[in-house]
Amino acid sequence: MNRFNIKYEIKTKPYPHQIEATRFILENDYCALFDEQGLGKTKIVIDAIVTELKRKKINGCLVISPKTLIKNWETEVKKHSFLKPLNLIGSKREKGYKFLSYANIYLTNYEQIISELERVRDFLNINDFAIVLDESQRIKNPLAKTTNAILEISKLSNKKIIITGTPIANKPENIWAQFNFLDHGKLLGNSFNHFKNKYISNKNDENSYLKLKEKISTISLRRLKDDVLELPKKIYKDIYIELKDLQKENYEKLKQSLIVEIKDFEGEIIIDENDYFLKKLLRLTQLASHPFLLDKSYNEIPSRIVALDELINEIISRKEKVIIWSSFVENIRLIRNRYKKFGSLYLFGAIPIDDRNRYIQLFQTDEKYKVMVANPAAAREGITLTAANNAIYYDRNFNLVDYIQSQDRIHRISQDRQCYIFKIIAKNTIDEFIDDKIYSKQSIASYLQGDTNEIKEKENKLSKEEIIEILGG
Repeated sequence: MNRFNIKYEIKTKPYPHQIEATRFILENDYCALFDEQGLGKTKIVIDAIVTELKRKKINGCLVISPKTLIKNWETEVKKHSFLKPLNLIGSKREKGYKFLSYANIYLTNYEQIISELERVRDFLNINDFAIVLDESQRIKNPLAKTTNAILEISKLSNKKIIITGTPIANKPENIWAQFNFLDHGKLLGNSFNHFKNKYISNKNDENSYLKLKEKISTISLRRLKDDVLELPKKIYKDIYIELKDLQKENYEKLKQSLIVEIKDFEGEIIIDENDYFLKKLLRLTQLASHPFLLDKSYNEIPSRIVALDELINEIISRKEKVIIWSSFVENIRLIRNRYKKFGSLYLFGAIPIDDRNRYIQLFQTDEKYKVMVANPAAAREGITLTAANNAIYYDRNFNLVDYIQSQDRIHRISQDRQCYIFKIIAKNTIDEFIDDKIYSKQSIASYLQGDTNEIKEKENKLSKEEIIEILGG
């Protein structure tokens, strides 16, 4: 390997809260950094790795992140340190060469661990590397192939760090695999089913969540922006609308059809993630969002678009920029075309990473581009869009991470203006159910992460009768 003379020093001055977190990582062989989005977790980890390399505690680091964040990691490593980063992306031949090339921090994505498991395993066997999981909620499902591959390689490192601002991605069970990566079951046990029975499904123990919260806190650090930074406040505004005309008629038909199907279903169904009926409810979400998603002959202007027009015109008149979030790619294209006169750009999963980074750069630096339309699933993580101080949720799904992480693209270090978070909600529709469900999930997550001292709602599932009541049946 061609080795370079590396200066083990940091380039940029850390904030006090970053110094505290770096010290926390250095004091623990394995730990979780759960700081709220926008507090500079990437820099904290880079600073810690610089120190560990300088002390010769490790001789390198493997960072595993979502694919869309690899470029960001390369940029941040060069910005904050003199370390040499190297991404492990490319053809089979290119990756083979890269595994033999010298670097301090190697960068790869979660999916690559499955396809390159043998090579990664061999690589870690001959190197004393730290492993960092960025957006560690990506291994929330203990049955997923990616999770099992990650847990396998975790045994080959004595220094492990997980970082995410949303460890409880959608339900408390999401935490188990992340901690199993760190300590192989010392804290929360080796059995996922035993963990669930003890902390999640235990109706006989009113303090089960409190016990889980205390366990989590022993090897994790969590700070909120309000506690450590003087950022402008986020102001939340709900914009209520009513469905009209053909949209309302079609919504009622689909709703009644779903009520009949649920009533005819035998047994006491429970709505949960990936549930059959949850998918059915999402069709109602599409119809409430824009009927064109389900009916290409629809040619009316839905009331949601009318409300969006008013918001956009108001924001542009203040000479401010805005992010419009939608869960549906077809909506993103429609909305982007509608606001081309304002220099609209868009971000969703099918856009190549180089184009995506170029659009972000244009939005951040060029005053011609005032509107960004984006899909939370593709743009919620690791990007900065602080040129905007307005975020509009044209529609939402049931995913808590999509909502929490996406709003903090505008509310983070470098933002110096008041931030406005708008939700467009159609009255007496699935929108209100989604809003309640996200609130319930957020309440549980906030409690377990230590953000609050009380839990407002513990049950995060709905029975058949409750769903029918919500639908108005």
